[in-house]
Amino acid sequence: MVKRKYHSSVSVYYSLISFLKNPNTVLSGEDLFKTLNRINEQRTEKMTIPASVVNIENILNADGVINLQTQNKKPVFINQLMLEDKAKMKIQYSTTSNARIDVLNGFKIGTGINWNEINFIVLDKKSGEVIFDYENHYRKSMPVRSQVL
Repeated sequence: MVKRKYHSSVSVYYSLISFLKNPNTVLSGEDLFKTLNRINEQRTEKMTIPASVVNIENILNADGVINLQTQNKKPVFINQLMLEDKAKMKIQYSTTSNARIDVLNGFKIGTGINWNEINFIVLDKKSGEVIFDYENHYRKSMPVRSQVL
């Protein structure tokens, strides 16, 4: 992915997105955690991989809609993200080839008692930033290094 001019901080996520776009793909949280750790070992710039990823039961692509199921139907917290059981999303690429994750339901961003629904997430392949579009269409951009997806 780096050869395709992707910022090093997002190249891992573009690989994951490409994998998840394949129809009938199933990935467990445990396998995701192991894969990210394996990739991380090869990187010069290490990323923090939250252990909570293993609380994802599975991620399934069913006809282009990616469904996320959590263990015991409890939300999974990854930094400032809350992923709810039965969350749904679609992945597409913009005209600039940035990845856009359209959240159909179940993704929130925030802390403590203040949580906001997310409409979509964009991974900017050149800058290495992630852009969140909140339910009120407020957008926040931050480096991927500070927000592991």
